[in-house]
Amino acid sequence: MDAIPFIVLLIPYFFVAGVAALFLFFNVFHLWRYGVEGTGTTLLIIMYVCLFAVTLGGTWLALSGFVWGDTFSLTNLLPSSSGSSSFGL
Repeated sequence: MDAIPFIVLLIPYFFVAGVAALFLFFNVFHLWRYGVEGTGTTLLIIMYVCLFAVTLGGTWLALSGFVWGDTFSLTNLLPSSSGSSSFGL
């Protein structure tokens, strides 16, 4: 496994976005169900959902310009050893 595709790096992004979506639905449900009924609560829910959508959309737009089909090699990122021990022995 010499080359790793960049698309593998999207796995943490989708994981974090999924957890954020779970928190969004959990928080919106509890604000709607147990919050004080009024325009303030409704505006807070709308602002919270819009901020989430802007954040998710902005990161998606920022990541969409990247070429995900390319690959990278760990040998270019990690230093190669010249036969010496990692512990300096």
